[in-house]
Amino acid sequence: MSEREAREPAHLYPGCLASYVYPEIGLAAGRLLEAAGMAPRLVRGQGCCGMPALGMLDLEGARRMASDTVRLLSGLAGPIVTVCPTCSVALRQEYPRLLAEDELAGPARAVAARTQELSELLAARGFAPQPVSGAEAMTVAYHESCHLKRSLGVTEAPRRLLAAAGYRLAEVPEADRCCGFAGTYAVRMEPVSMRILERKMACLASVQPGVIATDCPGCLLQLSRGRERFGVAAPVRHTAVLLAGKPGRKELRPGAW
Repeated sequence: MSEREAREPAHLYPGCLASYVYPEIGLAAGRLLEAAGMAPRLVRGQGCCGMPALGMLDLEGARRMASDTVRLLSGLAGPIVTVCPTCSVALRQEYPRLLAEDELAGPARAVAARTQELSELLAARGFAPQPVSGAEAMTVAYHESCHLKRSLGVTEAPRRLLAAAGYRLAEVPEADRCCGFAGTYAVRMEPVSMRILERKMACLASVQPGVIATDCPGCLLQLSRGRERFGVAAPVRHTAVLLAGKPGRKELRPGAW
């Protein structure tokens, strides 16, 4: 058995945005999990977690997606790792409720118990990220996503990891205030969403960051839009991408998982 085969598997469930819009998040997560001594494995055949359907009150559609996902994940041994707080809320909190009266109620609870958000898992394992160089140790304005803080109760883990990597964390006013994305809300209620976003971008820009960080791909999408719309210079990055640093020659590719 090789050293890699002997490592504990970590099954990465990236979610839709990390799969189709920001693939660099999944690649960064794979490098971090491997650096933490685990064997990252991409969950193949995943569909949507069902949260958009649930938000639109399509309970039948949400249950169908939950059932498909539980069947996909229940046969895997080891932790299930997410890079999207919304997906994590679906797997950990919504699936046991959606499938409470279903034959998959037991497997849904088991999947929920094994699911962890990436920064939460890394911090719990005492992972020490590779320090960034002096030129890269810029000031970070950290945005707390609603699902990460309010639903999952994860607040300190991403900050500790970023600080351990050598980034300077600024105290952002209203860091945990919603960015206005909330899935389809940003489309259906765009004027309100943009007013919320404008206030969020002003708070982030007030600390003159070199980069804006968040752990939510949905927030990343919204903040990137706000950066262009409201003229904020700092780029927006997922925390995993900042922690993973520049990929080397041994960068993990989806095919390698």
